[in-house]
Amino acid sequence: MAAPGASAADVLTLEAPDRAVEEAPVRIVARGDAGPDRRLFVYTEPGGAGCAATPAEEKLRPASVEHTYRFVSPPSFLDVVTPTFDDAGFQLVCAYLGAAPDEAPAAVASAVVAVRAPDVRCRCSGAAAASG
Repeated sequence: MAAPGASAADVLTLEAPDRAVEEAPVRIVARGDAGPDRRLFVYTEPGGAGCAATPAEEKLRPASVEHTYRFVSPPSFLDVVTPTFDDAGFQLVCAYLGAAPDEAPAAVASAVVAVRAPDVRCRCSGAAAASG
């Protein structure tokens, strides 16, 4: 069901990897079609259970991080954010397309990224290997 004020032109898709590694940049792409006077909002939230109803509510969540808040040019747009995640676990990505942060968005998209710790490899040799 479309939000009030939404037009047939309001479409939002989100591309994010299923998996990522701590401290490595993650490429997240938000793209779509927008009517006039639309803003794009993109947030990440560790362990999030679901996106909030509006961008303003998402921003109020203590662990939520805002990555994009900008006007998009109709009819088509593409925006790329490259966050890094500090801890292993699940990251919820929420994207909103709407007129204002405190209004029901015209479109919402979400994705979940499973973040793991980096592989630990020992390049031990000599005395360091004998003592470790």
